[in-house]
Amino acid sequence: NAHRYLQIAFAEELYLYCQANNINFPELRDALNTKWNVNILEPREGIGGHCLPKDTKMFLQSSKSVRSKILLASTEVDKDYRGYRQTRAQTDTGHLI
Repeated sequence: NAHRYLQIAFAEELYLYCQANNINFPELRDALNTKWNVNILEPREGIGGHCLPKDTKMFLQSSKSVRSKILLASTEVDKDYRGYRQTRAQTDTGHLI
């Protein structure tokens, strides 16, 4: 589940990068996914469900001496992505959703 969390966070970060640089994310994703060993996911509402966040948090807290920098970064990416979606929803509708 931690690996899946990373995959989703990567898609979210790539999406945010595309938005910041005026790049069409679906076109880029489709082009990247033509390679046999690439499968960029489609970001949606953020990383959710019960198991992915729970298992990732458990893994992050399981060691006192070694912290997974990449998983910590992925949780920050998800937070940024959710913030972007919230801001975008407020801008598009004029109110919180």
